[in-house]
Amino acid sequence: VAVIAKKLELTRAEKHVHNFMIENQLSKKLKDAAANVLRETWLIYKYTKLVKRVNSTRVRTHQRKFLQAINDLRTVKIKQRKLADQANSLTDFAKTTTLVLDIVSELRVTQTNNDTRLDTIERTMGSLQMQME
Repeated sequence: VAVIAKKLELTRAEKHVHNFMIENQLSKKLKDAAANVLRETWLIYKYTKLVKRVNSTRVRTHQRKFLQAINDLRTVKIKQRKLADQANSLTDFAKTTTLVLDIVSELRVTQTNNDTRLDTIERTMGSLQMQME
């Protein structure tokens, strides 16, 4: 199961492409939802203010559609926020990984320097001991 799960996991580049595609879809849905809100607002105004006799059935229908359009707009905005949070966490993870790798490489360099200094000290101690004997 773990092998299959690992194979199904997306690479970093694939995640970026996937996020880009989802972001495009959400922006289209956002535009559609905003257009629906405007359309229903106009139709409510049209059927209440621009007619001599108000048809309440028509007005109620467009009010329902108006509320549904607002709900759709909110839903799309929430999805966009979630996607942005996921993208930020992916970027933060990449930055953290880079920082950790930099720190590890600095530690390796420091350890190598300390090893050479210790070897030098051991040789010096050995030569001093030989001189004292």
